[in-house]
Amino acid sequence: MADLDIKIGADTLSIAHTWESKIGDLPRAYSVYKIAFARLTRGLPSPSETNTSHEVEKRTLAIATAMKMAELGDLILYARALGTAPADPDSGPAGEAEVREKFDWALTEALRLRTAAVKPPERAKEEEEENDRINPPRWAQEVDLASIMGRVADYYSRRGMVEHAVPLYFYATSTLFPPPNPPACSPFLPAPSSSFEDRCQALIASAPEAHRIQATAWLKKAAKLLKKAIAVSKLTSEGTRELQNMPGAMLFNLGILSEMSNEQGKARAYYEHALEAFKATGTYERAVEVQDALRRLQSQPLNSVEGEEGLSDVESLYPSLFKSVLAK
Repeated sequence: MADLDIKIGADTLSIAHTWESKIGDLPRAYSVYKIAFARLTRGLPSPSETNTSHEVEKRTLAIATAMKMAELGDLILYARALGTAPADPDSGPAGEAEVREKFDWALTEALRLRTAAVKPPERAKEEEEENDRINPPRWAQEVDLASIMGRVADYYSRRGMVEHAVPLYFYATSTLFPPPNPPACSPFLPAPSSSFEDRCQALIASAPEAHRIQATAWLKKAAKLLKKAIAVSKLTSEGTRELQNMPGAMLFNLGILSEMSNEQGKARAYYEHALEAFKATGTYERAVEVQDALRRLQSQPLNSVEGEEGLSDVESLYPSLFKSVLAK
């Protein structure tokens, strides 16, 4: 027999999904998701170096349920603020703290799950369980760490919590580009040791276009959020210190992504501003890498229109932003 908690949890998730998507009763759906989450986390062991396939499946369902509760709870709280949903803690989250708790729990467990190995199940048990399996909703069947990071970053962005949102957008981007062996081959890691050309070629060969598009969107969200926060003086001095090395890295990565997409004008503009940011923070090792990238681009033909668009795009977003960060 399959694990009873998984069977009951998956069945409860299906019921909650029906309340949400077919009936449209979000508070009732939240209540049923809450029952499913309690069942799926009951007796859930702490992640270890090796987990059984049951433990991984149970944790995966629990993470997906926590994310669903967090996002649904956020919508319910918004509806309460508009007066279109009942202010009843039994029909939705008790408050903002409960929503944030679910986001943080899902992110933490997704990070732990990513590093865990899985013991192979016994064949006889696996075949028996396949015949006795209740399929949960499709969104609950896998954990996408990059997506979870991006969605949690979106939540913190809406709350104006820059110190949380910006790093999450940055690391969500890096998760889309898992480094080959050795790990130092990824340009999205803080201090790579291999050459820019090797890292860039490895990513070009392995990165789907959809990942490049998503990564660019997340990095631009992070930059715009940082710019807005500086404009309204929402960054604390401590938060600014934490974020002061992010500008150069974000610009460098945007340059890489633009170069991958054959947008050399944008790539050159991003690299030029990354060079300025790295020099301002004294990160000279990274500044040398940017100079290497710029020298390589100088040997390539540049379409004048595309180049102007690239510069316009960067100039509209970044110089004032990063000068403000680095001046603090």
